[in-house]
Amino acid sequence: EAETETETETEEPAESLQERYPGLRILSPEPENAEAAERATYTTMITPIEEFYIRNHYPTPTIEEGEWSVSLTGMVDQEVDLSIEELKRGFPTETVFHVMQCSGNGRAFFDPQVGGNQWTFGAVGNAEWTGTPLSAVLERYGADTSDGMWLSAMGGEAPEGEDIFTRSIPMQKVMDDCILAYEMNGQPLASDHGFPVRFVVPGWYGNNNVKWVDRLHVMDMMVFGDEWETE
Repeated sequence: EAETETETETEEPAESLQERYPGLRILSPEPENAEAAERATYTTMITPIEEFYIRNHYPTPTIEEGEWSVSLTGMVDQEVDLSIEELKRGFPTETVFHVMQCSGNGRAFFDPQVGGNQWTFGAVGNAEWTGTPLSAVLERYGADTSDGMWLSAMGGEAPEGEDIFTRSIPMQKVMDDCILAYEMNGQPLASDHGFPVRFVVPGWYGNNNVKWVDRLHVMDMMVFGDEWETE
């Protein structure tokens, strides 16, 4: 009998970070950190996604939207796990424009030089963020939103055994204009920008805008150091 060749499927190589974002200068491929490569990026009001800086502490996770949820815990009447579909369909939708800037922007110009990614001018961008206002979520589940309270947002990207990226925001700011964003410039969030959901804190440095949010915790103090357990 004649031999028959067995056809094997070959996977297409994944696009590099530079191929996905041609308008960025790559500072580190993993974790992904990149800034706008040209000052011409800032000649339009809205920064294109392919030119919007990326700041990661851990590698961008691979996430299935249908399997993701955001937990609301702490000082609330009802603790709950909300799917992305519930966030999109069960609450009001709000759009905000937010100039986001990494707190390390301009670090490359320090003298003497300091450690960390050497950002020049490009770790800043202005985007249109669309999502669910946090005020609606907190009110529905009876969160304590009184003066002196805090909301801590936690990202779900940390590898097992690593510190969870967490930021605490005063409740007054949260109730004013913070959202759980699932769109950026009218498109679903890109994975490197927090897909499927990102905590957006208008007017505050980028490190407060936690990506890949999977838990929100209402508390009467902010998270600091190693003195507060996430479990």
